[in-house]
Amino acid sequence: MSRASTLCCPTCGGPVADGADPAELLDGFAGGGRMRAILEAYVLAYPRKISRSNLIDRIYADDADGGADTAHNIVSVLNARLRTKLEPMGWTINLGRSGQGNIAHFGLVRLPALSGTRQSSNIAAS
Repeated sequence: MSRASTLCCPTCGGPVADGADPAELLDGFAGGGRMRAILEAYVLAYPRKISRSNLIDRIYADDADGGADTAHNIVSVLNARLRTKLEPMGWTINLGRSGQGNIAHFGLVRLPALSGTRQSSNIAAS
């Protein structure tokens, strides 16, 4: 049985999304090293979310000083650029906030299927 058909919610054990496998997003991904590092983190964590600080740790893992002073902003910009690449493939990045300090958490989310001509015209336009 493929990984796509066995994805389950870690909390309730129910099926996640529509059985889609986000690992397919990595095949032929055309993006920079930091953007790819974030996408890999999302794919590995799917369906769970990842905190902004974990994403910063991931993209600056090889940086001796721990990354740029504006790392929070860089994650936001990379997420915005990544969204534009993922949406034509039926995925997006969702932002949630929780916990003390209103901590930002991001995660991959499968977009609902668009109906008929609207979907094909959106894909053709991109």
